[in-house]
Amino acid sequence: MFSGLNKGVDIVKLDQSNSPFNQIDQVFVARNVVRGMNIKVTNAKMSLLGNETSWTADFSKVLLFPNLVKHVVYSLSANGNTFPNHALRNVCHNRVVIETDEAVNANVFVTVDQGNAS
Repeated sequence: MFSGLNKGVDIVKLDQSNSPFNQIDQVFVARNVVRGMNIKVTNAKMSLLGNETSWTADFSKVLLFPNLVKHVVYSLSANGNTFPNHALRNVCHNRVVIETDEAVNANVFVTVDQGNAS
């Protein structure tokens, strides 16, 4: 287990002082256990619950690379007797937006990955 003495130190930090990364390949950071540190990963999951027409999953605080989501998988589980149309509408700045054609009481599960498809 890594320990940051509750200082909020990132477990991994990118040094982009010379230039930003323009090509990222074969990087996998996940399943770390930390105490007092900020977890950084290259794949993450999130669940959202609400009665909405739009859900935004914001992964910007946990994903290692800024503005880089290569793959998204999501599911929408609607409560009740409704069967809404839904779609992935936007992926930008490590945020994923899912929209429905009507307000729906639902659970939305989102998984993102910054790596290559296998």
